[in-house]
Amino acid sequence: MGGYGDGAAKQIGKRERMKIVYTLAKFVRDAKAGMSLELIWRYGKTGDDIDERLRGVREVTRVSSYKMEMTNAQGQESFLHFGSAKLVEYDDEYLTVYNPIRRELTEDERRVLDKIDSTDMFFLKKEYARKSSCPWIDPYGNKTIKGKRYISYENKVLDYSMRGEMILKYRIIQVSK
Repeated sequence: MGGYGDGAAKQIGKRERMKIVYTLAKFVRDAKAGMSLELIWRYGKTGDDIDERLRGVREVTRVSSYKMEMTNAQGQESFLHFGSAKLVEYDDEYLTVYNPIRRELTEDERRVLDKIDSTDMFFLKKEYARKSSCPWIDPYGNKTIKGKRYISYENKVLDYSMRGEMILKYRIIQVSK
């Protein structure tokens, strides 16, 4: 949701029903005020197909810009880590979390990789990658840099600035204001 000020929202949707999508910062503020959630979609599973220990209404007990802690009626805790605010969507009805996208390399990233591949020396490859315009294109590294990570065995980039597939969807049960 980057680019929309701290509590700002943007309108998306069809003409007949406009949906207001808020930032992660607004979700954190609302959740701190008191919120209960119910997991309704998890990795393609819904209803009784979701693991029993994850079903049911959970009260948000702690929340920050990078994680949320919840407790169910039996007092069991669960956690949700936010990889990037861009991978979270929040509106008045749902909290939806997405995986980052695995995408093909851009032309710039391909040029960097070609230059790295043209060198035989390990340390020259590492140094070139580190100083390049695409430092995440390191065939020997496994680091996320600037929200991106090169997956050498797939020859793809894991990009945290772009949404991939939906992984979790929570229905908002209660928001105390």
